[in-house]
Amino acid sequence: MQLKKNDEIQLNITALTSEGSAIGRKDGVPVFVRGGVPGDVVTAHIIKAKKNYAVARLQQVLEPSPHRVESDCPVSAQCGGCAFRTVDYAEELRFKQQRIDDAFQRIGHLDLQVEGVLAAPDTVRYRNKAQYPVQLQDGRPVAGFYAYKSHRVVPTGDCLLQCTDFSAGVAACLQWAEEHQISVYNEETGTGLLRHLYFRKGQATGQVLACIVINGTDLPGGDALCAALHAAVPGLVGVVLNSNTRRTNVILGDRDRVLWGKGELLDYLAANGGRAFVPREDEVLTNMAAERDGLAAEYYSVALADGIAHHLEGDYNRFNIAAAVAVGRYFDIDGERIRHAVGSYMPDNNRSQRTETERNTLIVDCYNANPSSMRASVLNFLAEPAGGRSRRVLILGDMLELGAWSEQEHRDIVALAGRNPDTELMLVGGEFARVCTGMEPQPANTALFPSREELIAELRRRPIENAFVLVKGSRGIGLEKALEEL
Repeated sequence: MQLKKNDEIQLNITALTSEGSAIGRKDGVPVFVRGGVPGDVVTAHIIKAKKNYAVARLQQVLEPSPHRVESDCPVSAQCGGCAFRTVDYAEELRFKQQRIDDAFQRIGHLDLQVEGVLAAPDTVRYRNKAQYPVQLQDGRPVAGFYAYKSHRVVPTGDCLLQCTDFSAGVAACLQWAEEHQISVYNEETGTGLLRHLYFRKGQATGQVLACIVINGTDLPGGDALCAALHAAVPGLVGVVLNSNTRRTNVILGDRDRVLWGKGELLDYLAANGGRAFVPREDEVLTNMAAERDGLAAEYYSVALADGIAHHLEGDYNRFNIAAAVAVGRYFDIDGERIRHAVGSYMPDNNRSQRTETERNTLIVDCYNANPSSMRASVLNFLAEPAGGRSRRVLILGDMLELGAWSEQEHRDIVALAGRNPDTELMLVGGEFARVCTGMEPQPANTALFPSREELIAELRRRPIENAFVLVKGSRGIGLEKALEEL
């Protein structure tokens, strides 16, 4: 019987295509049904009928396959981003192995067989890149992924394949677009500004780069967008504006501009014949270096620091040690001399310096404090054993010269420090005081000191005894003057 459009048929699903669509046969004719699982018995509605095949829409699962599972995504049936959300993982791996075997034997005519497919350690939150098309639906901007074989955007919300930083960044961008009445690109007319939202995350560093693709060259409200993204995505290190004014399905255009981030130094080096040493594990810096044609870059691995003895405090200094080794190797310095130089360096300038006093163990880092270094120092301090000390105290000074970012950055550090309720927090400076005064609930075990002098006076009145103490702040706060009281 020749199948016709709008026929209702019953199918036994026996296989999957490379795209994840199910295959059943009706009177010998293959019928492709998206959403079926091998072993299912289903009813399907024919939406396309050809002489040698047909395409159908799944209507009802009459008898579920033993390999069928409940989808963990509310939009997987509509979204074209996933094909196997209703197939158990073991069956998915078996199917993928079968595809490779078929490619070798049926297509390549090679007598080879795959020994097995290695299971991924994570089946959710594993992707480090996502590109979200933006569309106007019901008068509001939405972002997500295209429906299967279409250019209709399915709003995905918090997609389980992506890290939560991406969904937070998308939500911040859409709210910003509404608040600033940013027009949305229309593929049919070629009009409208906002085209795509593009995020990447470095798995080793946790750093996130956001790229906003527009149909133009200027972005109204760009500063507000950067502030919104910075507040929503803790690991954000850069926001790039990409200009794509072509009538094309290609996502990225040829022109980029850094709205906020670490690109200024690389631009200077590229323009002045400089050389950059870039850790391969830092995906953001690696990509930014690769995008600059005039930049001479030396790429190295952080693993260069492995096995080198040192006296630097904090795991984050592993990056600094690896950079030192990379520079030494570039200038043909013998490896033993490099190891000796790193190992013999004893910090004595209040930078990453461990000091034992008569009363306390101090980690002193008073030289500078930008948000990244402050966050790394606090995390390392909270994770490090107190070494027999009965108290754990954080003495943090303001991070200076942050401009519009200051309030949010100081608020983030207070929240980070407050993760350990047993840690005592002593905050020095007007920025920390302003943030803490307006926080609800108020952080526990926290004392505020508008100036260094008031901190010193308190330390003299109530000396800190038998404590593990981190002292960190911008150089302008001068916390090194309080060290003799500890």
